Amino acid sequence: MDSTAVPTRSAPGRTPPSRAAALALGSWGAALVTVVLIGRGLDARGELHLGAAPLSGQVRDDVPWAGLLLPAGAAAVLVVLGARIAPRLGPVALPCATAAAAAAWTLALALVDGPASLAAPLTSPHDYLADVPRVDGAWSLLPSFADQVVARAGAEAWTTHVAGHPPGALLMFWWADRVGLGGPAWAAALLIVVGSSAAAAVAVAVRALAGPAAAAASSPLLALAPYALWVATSADAAFLAVSAWGAALLAVAVTRPPDRRATASALGGGGLLGSGLYLSYGLVPFGVVAAGLLLAGGRARALRAAALAAAGVLVVVTAYTAAGFWWPDGFAATRTRWAQGWGSQRSFGYTAVGNLAVAGLAAGPAVVAALPRLQALPGRLAHPSVGALVAVLLADASGMSRGEVERIWLPFLPWLLLVALAFDRGKSVPRGWLLGQAGTALAVTALVRTTW
Repeated sequence: MDSTAVPTRSAPGRTPPSRAAALALGSWGAALVTVVLIGRGLDARGELHLGAAPLSGQVRDDVPWAGLLLPAGAAAVLVVLGARIAPRLGPVALPCATAAAAAAWTLALALVDGPASLAAPLTSPHDYLADVPRVDGAWSLLPSFADQVVARAGAEAWTTHVAGHPPGALLMFWWADRVGLGGPAWAAALLIVVGSSAAAAVAVAVRALAGPAAAAASSPLLALAPYALWVATSADAAFLAVSAWGAALLAVAVTRPPDRRATASALGGGGLLGSGLYLSYGLVPFGVVAAGLLLAGGRARALRAAALAAAGVLVVVTAYTAAGFWWPDGFAATRTRWAQGWGSQRSFGYTAVGNLAVAGLAAGPAVVAALPRLQALPGRLAHPSVGALVAVLLADASGMSRGEVERIWLPFLPWLLLVALAFDRGKSVPRGWLLGQAGTALAVTALVRTTW
């Protein structure tokens, strides 16, 4: 035995890391099984309207073995090559490669049921594209948007997804249509590309907060995220990207000297996060993640970046308000519409537990197992990760997210994913855990035909 080797021991009174990981995984697994069993009964009685509770979708009658070959192959390649290639890439190449790998993984999962299924969710009469023809222009849409959220005599209400969000989400698809990228096929392609870019944004943030080694270790983890299942053809993928890039710019701003680049990063980050408020009301809790990133810098840098970011947010708020959309009115109207729909009818007690079980499923078992090791995260990565945990708990406690959080909480998930870097203090993520991440997504795909 090497005389220099020192046995690892846990501090007195502290649960050993392996036992703590097993306890976390066991608790999550028990909660997941419980909500699945209870959810099947509630779904059968028409009390959840989820179909595959606690997930939204349909339980498959048969496993699509042939369709699973492509994502299984993609996962194998990423697990084997990711950790070898990532450390050799520079500060620009690494984020680009991470985004490309994430897009490949997302596309492979989306194609399990064939090419026709890729854009199918966007053709729903309840989705955004159904309302694009009703938009005459941004200037005419914004002043009257909130008035059409709830059905009124003589006026047609917005579809379910449009009514559940601020006007920025609908405008996003309208602008794409105006430049010739209309229709479900183009929308699906844009969402996959844009949503996958969030992996690059988080890699940029990790490099700023914890250095190039941690960024390289995060690359295969971000590329193989189980939540990729809901990036393809879900508009929430765009919300994920906007929030991720806004947060990444804040990370750059607080880890640089107060120069022009730091100033531009803070202003740009604030502008993107402000834009996010007009894409989804569900991004309000993301402010906790942003606050965590600001706190990751020293006091002087944090205050400076916070002031500049607030200015960036204010510019966006002022622009939307001047154009005729008052955010509080839109939110109030959406709450009224929500109270009329299925979401309000779902049991708060069931979804409060089910939501957290689904968040663990979407983030993956590596994250659940690493939660007890939060203090081992390298650099200042604990700040956004803890912020994401708090944001999830706030969103859950609000009662406004009763099911369907696998897509609604997408913006929080990559920051939770970073918890898995605690396994080796940011040096690498063990291949076994990467396989577990990929296997989770494959298992969900094999058993459930997801709504998105």
